[in-house]
Amino acid sequence: RPHAPPAGAAAARRVASLRGRRYAEIVRDIQTECQKCGPVLEIRVPRPGRPELAPYIGRAFVRFADIGAARGACAALNGRAFDGNIVRATFVTAQAYNVVGMC
Repeated sequence: RPHAPPAGAAAARRVASLRGRRYAEIVRDIQTECQKCGPVLEIRVPRPGRPELAPYIGRAFVRFADIGAARGACAALNGRAFDGNIVRATFVTAQAYNVVGMC
């Protein structure tokens, strides 16, 4: 079950700098870490600007090729520091994942 998203304003401040090169660097770092657990199919990192994505700002969504890789990444990354923030790794509903597909 997904946890409540962080407060929109605070999350937007953390992600506001995710433009261009910085955004690409963060996505690359996420991919590098997650691939240690198995094949990554897709990474979605919503950016500020679309009201329907506001609850998801400050989060990264990673789709793995299999559930074992997803579980491994969840266990390995949960509680670790990443880019100055503590990672809280959880599974999300298909609905939440599909919403962030619009980013």
